[in-house]
Amino acid sequence: MTESYYELLGVEPDASPEEIETAYRETVKQVHPDKNDGPDAEETFMRVQEAHSVLTDPEQRAQYDRRQSATETTEADTDPNGAAGADHRAHDGSSPNEHAGRQREQQADSDEGKRHRRRSSWTDRSDPNRSATQRTSRSRASEHESGSLRRGSVWDTQRSMIVEAVWKGCVTLLWAVGTMIAVVRCPRRLAVDRAGLRNAVTTPTGIRISATVAFVLGATIVAGYLGHQPHESPGVGLTIVVAGLIGSYAGYDLLFPTPYYEPTRQRYDPHGTQRLWPIVATNLFGIGLVAVALIGGAPTGGIAFTVVVLLPVSVSLLLSDLVRPTTSPDHSAGVRHLLGALTRSVSVLPALVIGLLVFTQWGLDVPAMLDSGGWTTATPWFRRLTLGGMHVGLVLNLVVGVFVCACLLWSMYAMCLHLTAAPWTDRYSYGYQVRPGPWNLLVAGPFVVVGWMIVAGVATIEIPVGVSTITITQQGLLMALFFLPSVVTGLYILRRRLEPMFHV
Repeated sequence: MTESYYELLGVEPDASPEEIETAYRETVKQVHPDKNDGPDAEETFMRVQEAHSVLTDPEQRAQYDRRQSATETTEADTDPNGAAGADHRAHDGSSPNEHAGRQREQQADSDEGKRHRRRSSWTDRSDPNRSATQRTSRSRASEHESGSLRRGSVWDTQRSMIVEAVWKGCVTLLWAVGTMIAVVRCPRRLAVDRAGLRNAVTTPTGIRISATVAFVLGATIVAGYLGHQPHESPGVGLTIVVAGLIGSYAGYDLLFPTPYYEPTRQRYDPHGTQRLWPIVATNLFGIGLVAVALIGGAPTGGIAFTVVVLLPVSVSLLLSDLVRPTTSPDHSAGVRHLLGALTRSVSVLPALVIGLLVFTQWGLDVPAMLDSGGWTTATPWFRRLTLGGMHVGLVLNLVVGVFVCACLLWSMYAMCLHLTAAPWTDRYSYGYQVRPGPWNLLVAGPFVVVGWMIVAGVATIEIPVGVSTITITQQGLLMALFFLPSVVTGLYILRRRLEPMFHV
């Protein structure tokens, strides 16, 4: 019997998506062709990719479970000498002779049904008008039923995709907010995941970036001896960084070439297994809100406003976390409950005090202070609105600002996470003729260049092009990073759409 997808990944049939994802990562580490030299390594790796693709898609997983249950039932019913047949006969209390008699009766009923259908076909042949009428009515009924089912299935699929995308967006946003609060409130509780860091460093992208850093350091030292300092000759430094990036990615592809497999499906899926359009949608939505703030007169598009107003909120959360209950097992239940209630009440006081100072008229005039600075404004999206002594407009602008920052940061995080994995999945699972290395270079390159400019203290780079000069600044590159998810992810989605052209 062929090993099922669940057995291949080592999970139970009722495993959650998180358990399947964890098991898939562990299995890939063991069966990857780069780490496994067995004769069936490539075939096993393809089966693991296919199992992950099916089990992470709710619709495909449901279809696979139905096929598995039907296969198991068929095998159990067609094995009268096996354990399943014996259990079935033992369960209904019949002897082997009685069971054989029932099988003969079922066979006789089947033969009678065949004779009835044969007589009906002869009747249809003797009466052509009646036969044509019945065939037309049956075909119309079947077409109507299949059309209804097809329309219903398409609508159900689209609706499930929309609901899944909205649900994933909400879960990701809650995770981002929770992570930010955890970092602000209790940074000492955050432990370093050494295994995760080790896996990140040993990935192809980690190896390439490490090689780039080593090459840039060595080449910069050599250029310094030759009289070319990064801050004095930024063009030379940028050339070294770009050469190191291209060399590390091209060298890795030469040392570890990516094999090409024929697609495991009948046709190419232009969407792939990972939906990338939410990255573009989220990024464009955040950039759109920043553009609205810029049009409204906010100098930094509301980013500086969000950081300035969010700072006292973060301080209040940090102060509230410093208050700890001082109970011990020796105290009675009533004392522990009283001390816990007192601790919770005291922990709320910093947030209340800072909230009164920032968001009400009884504290500081924060909107006037922001407007007087000149580099930010208190009304990036909503105008001033006061309700019962509370600056409601300030609160609304802060909520929108946090949402904008979450959209931009999540889109960049999702781009770095998914766009380095999608080319590999498309190539292994779908047989796309795509090279993962260049797409990883498009994602990592701008971050490496910006990091080098900040570390080397290079503020501006001027590149002569003919009679004109292109000027690259740190601020311009940092702003361009916010547009990077839409540009790179949009190009890759277009690459998926054009995939059939590469197989002509």
